[in-house]
Order: sequence, then structure tokens, then C-alpha cells
Amino acid sequence: MNAARAVDKASAAVDLASAGPAPAHSACQISRVEMIRHVMAARLTRVFHWEYWPSWIVYAPLVPWLVWLAIRYRGLTTFTAANPGIPLGGVAGESKFDILSQLPPDSIVRSVL
Repeated sequence: MNAARAVDKASAAVDLASAGPAPAHSACQISRVEMIRHVMAARLTRVFHWEYWPSWIVYAPLVPWLVWLAIRYRGLTTFTAANPGIPLGGVAGESKFDILSQLPPDSIVRSVL
């Protein structure tokens, strides 16, 4: 009985393999023109939306501005004096816990952590 089932399964597999690919429905197919249109739309989206740009392109226009401010205020780190109680003026490497620990306890919103 098991041998007969194995033969039936094997013949069914051969029948499916010889039938070729399943017929495609016209609703599932996308034409070459539509595919090109979708690819072009995606590329244009990446070109015109700055969220998709590399970070160096986004921040490059700031370099001349920062150079101008450094010349104008006679120092590269003058802008860090805006927050003298925070290390490096809060530009980089500051700890939120250290900043909040300097404030009076009644001015800090309670949190779980």
C-alpha cells in the first residue's frame, strides 16, 4: 500500500513539473514601462528629499557658516559658551543624567528610570 502511494506521489510530481509554469494573471503582471516608471520615481524621490542624502552633503553648507562665525567671534569654540554649565557647551558627549542632576529636584519631571 505504501509503495502504491509513493508511485502516485511521484507521478503527480512529474505531471506538475511537465505542466510548465503556472499561468500568469494579467492583474499580477507589471509592464516594463511601469517598472521603469516606478524605478525613476524612486530615484527622483531620493534626489529631491534630503532625508535620503548622505550626511556629509547635508552638513557641508554649514562649514562656511561655522568658519564665518569663528572669524566673527574670534574663536572656534565660542559657541560652546552658550551653556557654560554643560561640558563642551552641550555640543557632544554630554550626559543627560549629569545635566539633570545639576537642577533643583522640584524642577525635574519624575520618570520611571
